[in-house]
Amino acid sequence: MLAVISAYFAVPSQYRHRALLWGVVGALVLRAGFIAGGAAVLDRVAWAAYVLGAFLIATGLRLAARPPVSGAGGRPTARRPR
Repeated sequence: MLAVISAYFAVPSQYRHRALLWGVVGALVLRAGFIAGGAAVLDRVAWAAYVLGAFLIATGLRLAARPPVSGAGGRPTARRPR
């Protein structure tokens, strides 16, 4: 996948390692920022936990009510859990 993305953006081969490194570092920094921001929101607005919980329950029920996905090809990662 990295080769396809690098070829699409025409990243020279000598810079691919550096681009991958900064991509991973950037993803980790953004993830930490979103986690800290979410924790701050939940700390200040306690009822937000109930809203997020209701959203997760509704999403789980909607996922459970869907018909099984056909054409997964026997791949365990592509099949929907039952």
